[in-house]
Amino acid sequence: MRVPRTAVICLALLLYGSVVEFGESPQRQAILTSARVLIPTAANNPGQFGAFFRTRASIVNVTNRTYTIYATLYRSGGGTIVRQIAMGSRQARNYDNFLQEVFSYSGAAGVELDAVVAPPGGSDLNKFAVFAEVINDGANGIYKTVVNISDPSDGLSLTDPSISPGIFVDGSARTNVGCLNTATTQAIVNVDVYSSSGGLLTTHFLTVPASGWAQNGILQDVSGGYLIWRLQSGFSPNCFAIVVDNQTNDGSFIPPGRNEN
Repeated sequence: MRVPRTAVICLALLLYGSVVEFGESPQRQAILTSARVLIPTAANNPGQFGAFFRTRASIVNVTNRTYTIYATLYRSGGGTIVRQIAMGSRQARNYDNFLQEVFSYSGAAGVELDAVVAPPGGSDLNKFAVFAEVINDGANGIYKTVVNISDPSDGLSLTDPSISPGIFVDGSARTNVGCLNTATTQAIVNVDVYSSSGGLLTTHFLTVPASGWAQNGILQDVSGGYLIWRLQSGFSPNCFAIVVDNQTNDGSFIPPGRNEN
């Protein structure tokens, strides 16, 4: 994977304390182990410039328990598809094209994995770890965007704006923004686009349907700027920005971080 010029790359790694190399600078990341997690964005569809995107995923039962994960796919425009994934003790399940293999779904979407409510035996003790990456098979080779696996409680807040740095929109890069909304009410999100010098360039508006998913592109040119996410209505949607190289379709996933100042 070639790391583009994005300032922040957030990775979810399979093992706690694993090390990933960015050039010569190793960085430690801890994966989330939980009984309920979100994959904010996943794909099984063609993209720009001849790319085809699919999502590779691994799910590991980190316990000695046997249980079922309810996997819910949230579509653009609203509507869900629910499937069950049976997990044996310490079992790992691996998918080369997660949306196709689990849901028989073509397109882009967000996914919730929940072993708390699933009968029989649903429990918050049914913990698992997840790794997900969007693979781009294109004319320029194979590139990967590692997706940040999220806790449902890490969504946007009505009171505290969030920030995503390292934003580029120009002839060589584009930025998409999106949200997964598992709530039964619509979410409206304002995304303020700032220049690298701190000037407000424009406000991008994102409407996310109830029990749905939405993504679209930032149109304002910006070089090394940042986004401020402001939730206007709704309940804690889980959002993301992805900066994509226009030549290779190589992408960097940038989740919003809480701005408490």
